[in-house]
Amino acid sequence: MTEKTDLDQAKMDIFKKFIKIKKKTTSSIPCLDCGSAIPLITKDLIKGNKMVCPNCKVTMTLQR
Repeated sequence: MTEKTDLDQAKMDIFKKFIKIKKKTTSSIPCLDCGSAIPLITKDLIKGNKMVCPNCKVTMTLQR
């Protein structure tokens, strides 16, 4: 289904990604190396899954 909008396609794609992220109850933390925002999903974080910086690809996990 395609509807007409005043947003250009690039902005619409960003908006769609934002909506998908919000549905998964995500937050973000700053990367310790480069300062970029690292998106994280709370449920995955509790499970101990890895978080990857989208900018510099550093990987982090939480430890108990």
